[in-house]
Amino acid sequence: MVEPQPTACVVCHKPSTQQTCPRCASRVRTNLHTIATSYVQLEVELVASTSATDDSGRPTGPRTLPCSLDILNLLQAGGIVTILESWEDDFRSHRGFTAPTPTRNRMGTHTRLTTTTHFLIANTDWAAQDHPAFGSFADEIRDLRTNIDHALGTAAERTRRPLGRFRCPIDTNGQTCDGRLYIDLLDPANPYIYCRTCQAQWEPAGWHLLGAALAKPITTKEAATIFGVHERTIRKWIDMGRLTNHGTDRAARVSLAELQPDRILA
Repeated sequence: MVEPQPTACVVCHKPSTQQTCPRCASRVRTNLHTIATSYVQLEVELVASTSATDDSGRPTGPRTLPCSLDILNLLQAGGIVTILESWEDDFRSHRGFTAPTPTRNRMGTHTRLTTTTHFLIANTDWAAQDHPAFGSFADEIRDLRTNIDHALGTAAERTRRPLGRFRCPIDTNGQTCDGRLYIDLLDPANPYIYCRTCQAQWEPAGWHLLGAALAKPITTKEAATIFGVHERTIRKWIDMGRLTNHGTDRAARVSLAELQPDRILA
């Protein structure tokens, strides 16, 4: 049996036996999902930036200037939908799939966005290992999400919070990254933890791995930060049995591995 030869991931350039390491493939899927869920927020922000209001905040009519040019650039032709559909066409060409229906341009923008995003996510595993330009695809998707976050500005920052005292445990070139960890709640249904230094990301399904690497439970205050709730709510969840107290009655601690939104909020 021939052992796979070590190479480098085309996205993060770290040693990997595959064209793309699993972490980077997962990050691309996360970015695609976030782009799709952020689209409505872009439209809301655009309306807010182009609507004049009176002193009480009620809309009084259109405002011509100023408006968010960053948001306009993302929503207009050549923006988010055009970029994603161009990659969908490319994927289809490489896989020998039929071209999208000619009625695509007659679909609503949201339908087009949803359709192409679902296609790209469904084909990410294939592309990560077999598409010759997956590195460029990952870079463009990352840049697109960065541009969206920038356009949303303070709205995005309000949903990003530092994860208490914890530092990134990722090993980078033989040294621990030690960057500060943050929780991203831009899409409350799909939160994730990330490091701004090395760009590592952990979706809820992988939080047990991060918890094991950190090797210590988190405080109820830090758990409250993750869910955007009051600390009393975390203590209530402990009393209800949804979370296990790994500390004391006066200083409760919970495991990061247990903080699965679909489990706790069900």
